[in-house]
Amino acid sequence: MKKSKYLLILLMIVFTVPTIYSSQAQKTVRIRGGVWADWEDSKGRLWYSGHRTDQEWGGYVGLRPQIVKANPDNNEVLSKEAKKLVKDAGYDLEMMGQGAWCGREPDEVKNGIQYKVNTGNGKFDVTLIIAEYWEPDRHFGLKIEGKVVAKKFKSPLKGQAIIETFKNIRVSGDSMEIHLTTLVGVPRPRPIFMGLDIYPAGKDPRLVDVQDKLTTTWGRIKNKN
Repeated sequence: MKKSKYLLILLMIVFTVPTIYSSQAQKTVRIRGGVWADWEDSKGRLWYSGHRTDQEWGGYVGLRPQIVKANPDNNEVLSKEAKKLVKDAGYDLEMMGQGAWCGREPDEVKNGIQYKVNTGNGKFDVTLIIAEYWEPDRHFGLKIEGKVVAKKFKSPLKGQAIIETFKNIRVSGDSMEIHLTTLVGVPRPRPIFMGLDIYPAGKDPRLVDVQDKLTTTWGRIKNKN
């Protein structure tokens, strides 16, 4: 009886410890395009500059992406609908005015935009954040961990934004590889992005923010009663 009890405890330890370790090893990493320095948003979340390499969080691979900035004087502004989309998604408008961009030189076009991100192992969701001011017919590809998740991703219309999440990306080598690829045979093939929000699968920080607001509101209602 005692041997069976000890064996059961041992099996519980063997199967539980790796699960706990794997969960603790997973990291949320946010990358912002278009800025040289790391940046903290209005919610206190840290965004790493997408124009650095060999950082603790990871960095770009190959050629450094170019920086591109919108010029309001040239009517390079977001529409009201796009601003609402960004705000409703829980992101700051400040990060939408500049981005990381693949340059025009042949070696830049071949490289596209690549990152190695030290996420740890497990399943992750990746949210791609884009605003378009220049080329409304832009197309590019997106590969994550060597798998094509968007064969021909179309950028939004001029003055619009897209926030799209690719879910359940499995990482087994402690780091995630992200590649925004240039395409052949399309008029505007060079990728661009404003932000990459990478987090453990099913733990969307935007949903957490909404839940926190609901909890706070419910607490206020109860206090009034």
